[in-house]
Amino acid sequence: MGNENKMNDEEKNYLEESKSTFLPEIIVDKDEPQVTYSLSDEFSKTRKNRTPFLYLTIFAFVGLLVAGTVLLSGYIQKKFRDSTVTVTAFEDLRLIEILDKSKKLEGDLGRARDELKALRTAMNDALLQAKSPEARRAVEARYRARLQKKQTEVAGIQKEIDSHDARLQESIKKAEEMVSNYQKLHRLEMDRQKNIYEARMEDLVRKYNPWFTEADVKNALRSPDAPKNAPVDQAGYTAARKAAREHAVLMKRMQKIPYKNSVSPALDKMQSNFEALQSHHESLWQAFVKYRHAFDFLSRTQPESGYVVDSRDKNNVYV
Repeated sequence: MGNENKMNDEEKNYLEESKSTFLPEIIVDKDEPQVTYSLSDEFSKTRKNRTPFLYLTIFAFVGLLVAGTVLLSGYIQKKFRDSTVTVTAFEDLRLIEILDKSKKLEGDLGRARDELKALRTAMNDALLQAKSPEARRAVEARYRARLQKKQTEVAGIQKEIDSHDARLQESIKKAEEMVSNYQKLHRLEMDRQKNIYEARMEDLVRKYNPWFTEADVKNALRSPDAPKNAPVDQAGYTAARKAAREHAVLMKRMQKIPYKNSVSPALDKMQSNFEALQSHHESLWQAFVKYRHAFDFLSRTQPESGYVVDSRDKNNVYV
């Protein structure tokens, strides 16, 4: 009776707690006017609650974003300019200026030679028309100064052309040396990049295909393979236990390799399945030991010439 009263008290307490939880003391009167929700009113309230701080925050964020974009763009352009070989390095050689000057001098030389030839032709025509020696000497005297001046002009232009040719050859030689140096630098940079990427590749190979140095792992790898059709006896059970221990050692080491994507969960699944199989094998072995004990006891207490282990196979007789 005491227990029944105790149960009734507990049920009453539970009922009161339930009522207080699901039936609040204050019940809203259905006849009381309900407050309606107006979307336009709420929007107007929201507009009134807007503060300048919100706009300042948005403008500041946009400004920081634009500034970051400009700085990043400038940094990328600077790196590109530093890493790109441009033709500005050749401007000091003034190759274009020398070539233009040489072309102009060649034109001046051709024009001066034509004018010199024209003067000689005119002088020869005048000499042919002269009737007396005095007239021919007068023609020669009239053209002599002009011919000497034009010859001096042709010689001067030729000398200037030779000087520019020497400068041009020197500039070309310097340009070839500069190009050769850039090519050497390019090869050195390419070799450096090649060494860097080869080192990275080697690190990746060692990371995901390492050489095992642990003694237990090496012993497990050097151990002979477990027999696939081992007899169901203590020796076979010991060999299976040894293979299971070696499998656990190897799997534990494999799980330390930082594989990505599906490899790591695949190894975990393989280990989980193996542990389940190992547990099932242990249960079967314990059951086999019990049956073997009972069979040995029966054979000692009720000796027979032999026992048929499997009636489906009359040749399978346990003696």
